[in-house]
Amino acid sequence: MFSSSLRRLQGRGRRTMITSRNFSTPPNPPPDFSDPTYWNSYHLRSPSIDWFSSSSPTLSSSLLTSIASTVISLRPSNPNPNSPPPTFNVLHVGAGTSTLCETLESYLTSSSKPYNLTHVDVTPSSVSVLKSRGINDVRLIDVTSLSDVLSLEREYDVIVDKGLLDCFVHSGDEESLERTLDNFATVLREGGRYVMVTNDDPDGRLSDFMEYGNKKWDLAKFNVKCLVEEGEGDVVVHMIQVRKKAIDPKP
Repeated sequence: MFSSSLRRLQGRGRRTMITSRNFSTPPNPPPDFSDPTYWNSYHLRSPSIDWFSSSSPTLSSSLLTSIASTVISLRPSNPNPNSPPPTFNVLHVGAGTSTLCETLESYLTSSSKPYNLTHVDVTPSSVSVLKSRGINDVRLIDVTSLSDVLSLEREYDVIVDKGLLDCFVHSGDEESLERTLDNFATVLREGGRYVMVTNDDPDGRLSDFMEYGNKKWDLAKFNVKCLVEEGEGDVVVHMIQVRKKAIDPKP
């Protein structure tokens, strides 16, 4: 059974047939956005691309404020002054060739807090481009593969996603969507945040978490902020923040 957002997107993706005397040439099918080979070829042709501008002040400030609030909420309430401060771990998934990589690097470097920031993507072409731009920790990871995700060998406080989950929803790949949410819940610490930026309907995305999240997410903490991008026609972009559910202690 498809979620509501998936059904809407499938309808949005249908091509309109132009009336013609020549019916021998079928319309080109839309690309499979969940196929890594599509994206590898795409990044080879377009080595720098942002679906939503990462340099947008509204988008950047909202995203970084969300990360900062997570740092505060997950920081120990009474840290031992004789112990080093905890290291904050951030995972940026589906990095592509987005300038969000530089935005996150710059923000976390200037925050004067110890951190680990890892950027991952499934395509060798994007990993190569990011390394050539001097991005520090970039890895070739398939987020639908549990063994790949576990190879990161780290528990994360925040997962940042700008358009990755959209790819699975747009392509109708329910299996990859469910596996990805499961894998993210595996490497995200209890109370950690999954922060995503999308131009999809947030109600539909909530349905995706309800249907495919396997009850691992605290949907009472499903927070949505609407952002408006300036550009060729205004694009409404949402930032959605959802928290990993805490495990109930055994009686």
